Amino acid sequence: MAVKKTTAEQPAENTVSAEPAQSKPSVSIYVGPSILGYIQKNTIYPCAAAEAVERDDVKIATEKYPGVADFIINVDELHTTPEKVKARGEAVLAFARMLAKSK
Repeated sequence: MAVKKTTAEQPAENTVSAEPAQSKPSVSIYVGPSILGYIQKNTIYPCAAAEAVERDDVKIATEKYPGVADFIINVDELHTTPEKVKARGEAVLAFARMLAKSK
């Protein structure tokens, strides 16, 4: 014979928290090519892309190579559509060619 639990005996997992949902902290990453002495590929920043561009080390790199700022993206944007990935890959190639010519 099954015993029916009263509401007081039910687990607390069914209750809803009254606290507002907190947003996840933003993280961004540089997905462009490494530029020796300025910025390294796959550098992770503990802030949103807009804030990462304002960091001193990134500002130094963008003064010399303005295209660097376009390759700092939010981590949640890494799973983009194939068209965007292809366009970004072509942009990386064009940027790398531009860097090679600037030496």
